[in-house]
Amino acid sequence: MKNKQSLNKKKAKLLSVSKKEYRCIFSFKKDWVSILIVDKILYRLGIDLDPYRDGLKPHFYDHETDKRVSLSKCIDEVYDFRNEDYVIDIFIGKKKIILVINSFRDKQDVISKVIFSCADFEGDENEN
Repeated sequence: MKNKQSLNKKKAKLLSVSKKEYRCIFSFKKDWVSILIVDKILYRLGIDLDPYRDGLKPHFYDHETDKRVSLSKCIDEVYDFRNEDYVIDIFIGKKKIILVINSFRDKQDVISKVIFSCADFEGDENEN
C-alpha cells in the first residue's frame, strides 16, 4: 500500500513542451508515474473518467491477474479523449508518452497550470 501512496504523490518527468495558441504538446518519460499523472491531467481538464475503464491506467492493468502490464511491451499505442473544450491525443512510444492537447479557444494558461502542477520539467537529454 505504501508504494501506491508514494506513486500518487510523485510528479511526472516532463521532457519537452511545445505551445501554440490552440495546441499544446508535452512529452513525458514513459513510466508508471507518468501514466497516473496523465490520467490526473485528463481529469483536471474536465475529461469525464471512470477509473476502471477510462483514461490510460486501465490499459496498463490486467484485472484478471491484478497486476500491471509491462510498459516496455506497449509501443506505438494511441489513445484519444475529448470534451467540449479539448481534443486530446496520447501517443505511447518506446521511451516517451506524448500528450497533444487541442483546444477550441486559447487555453494555454489553464493547460500549463494543470501540467506544471503534476510534472517537473527535466528536459530530454537525448534531444539535440
